[in-house]
Amino acid sequence: MVDYRGIDEKNVQEALDTLAEEVVAEVAVDVAVVQAEVDAVEVDVLAAEADIGILQTNIANAQTDIGILQTDITNAQNEINSIQNGFFLSSLLTGTGVEQNIPHGLGVVPTKVAVIIQDHTHPVNFTYGIHDSTNVKITMSSSSDTYLVLAIGF
Repeated sequence: MVDYRGIDEKNVQEALDTLAEEVVAEVAVDVAVVQAEVDAVEVDVLAAEADIGILQTNIANAQTDIGILQTDITNAQNEINSIQNGFFLSSLLTGTGVEQNIPHGLGVVPTKVAVIIQDHTHPVNFTYGIHDSTNVKITMSSSSDTYLVLAIGF
């Protein structure tokens, strides 16, 4: 229990005024702390917004780079296909003594044709026929000779 003896109205008012000043001072400190925290958050928000802008620019640049790379890949695939489609290497063939039609799949008359002898037991004689857009024509003189055909058509 509080002993109110000896406390007059003036003392009570002075105590209340002092208490009010202390509370106002504490609230002012709390407000300053909260304001500093709000300011720090605002700085963080501005930095995050700047980072988002940088990231958006980086994403746009990456998308452009991806488009360029996809074009480069398509061009490279087309070049590879052109090169692959411009060459023909047969499986192992055996001479028959008569002209053989060897399908090359180039779609054009080969510009160069080479015969690669694989197995022979004597001097090899062969002749080139007149090649067309479908077949390479080779006559291998001996049925004991095996060979490959390389055809180039660009």
